[in-house]
Amino acid sequence: MSDQVWDLWFPGAGSTGLSFFRSRIAEDKSDVVLVHAAPPRLEVIVRDPDGGMLAHAADLERTAAGPISRLRRTGSNDHAAGRLARRQRPGTHRPAARRGSGGPHLLVARA
Repeated sequence: MSDQVWDLWFPGAGSTGLSFFRSRIAEDKSDVVLVHAAPPRLEVIVRDPDGGMLAHAADLERTAAGPISRLRRTGSNDHAAGRLARRQRPGTHRPAARRGSGGPHLLVARA
């Protein structure tokens, strides 16, 4: 798996949406990203370093109360973009990432 560029957009802001967060994730086995304080709706685009689309989802709604959204990418291949799912997680005082490779990445927007 090569690097991934995750673009998160808030589609409800302005006429074309508002960029909420962008992150490049180095080679990794994880297709899970945790996002803190995400807006109620997200559009997510995951691309490879050359700009090829790995996954796309529009209007991912918040599924429950909680400060952390779990985004998971599934099913991408060379011929079609994969899918993304969003699920809310409750806040916790324990670290969310597992030790070793393959753990989720935590994206935190800073004001």
